[in-house]
Amino acid sequence: FSRTKPKTKKFFVIHIGPSKTGTSSIQSDSLHAHEVLQKDNTRYFGRLGGKPTRYFFNANKCMDKIIKNEHITTTKLLLLDCWKDEEVGTLEMNIIYSDEGFSYGPKWVKWHVNRIKAIYVDYFDYDEIIVVGGYRRYGEWMKSVYSEWAKYWCREKKCGDWPTKIAVQNSSLPSCQKIWTFIIEHVRTNHYDSIGQHKKYTNID
Repeated sequence: FSRTKPKTKKFFVIHIGPSKTGTSSIQSDSLHAHEVLQKDNTRYFGRLGGKPTRYFFNANKCMDKIIKNEHITTTKLLLLDCWKDEEVGTLEMNIIYSDEGFSYGPKWVKWHVNRIKAIYVDYFDYDEIIVVGGYRRYGEWMKSVYSEWAKYWCREKKCGDWPTKIAVQNSSLPSCQKIWTFIIEHVRTNHYDSIGQHKKYTNID
């Protein structure tokens, strides 16, 4: 990490999803556009990122642990021990970090932003953290979520040993929960608290 280069403004983008709002396309495009991003002094980490993202995740975990253990005595040089020499240059670049898991709860988003700030703003001179979230009309989003749920949590499990002899004889297919039943349960679960009072936000808010 060079101390001689003049300070340039750097940003850290956290793309939080949520799921089914084009996150996979954004992640895939960002991954394949790494040469273009590099020209803008930017590097992508996140889903589909493979080995570099795993290394980045572990480096963050290492730095986070040092900060928690050392508290006020932590130095930038101590944090640099978490990085390989050939990867230290990443800390002079803008960073895009994408994972729809960040949006699975408001507390998780806040925790992650504070964690990034404690490392990159406080120690590595990043100027701003930008949180990016996708938006999709609620009705369209629900249908897409249902299709995903049916694909992975219903059809795969119920069709794993299908067709059985009885199913062939009866020409029957395994059934999934009807879409409207799924949606009603989702809305009830996320719009009402434990005593049945209406809540303002759903999980995608």
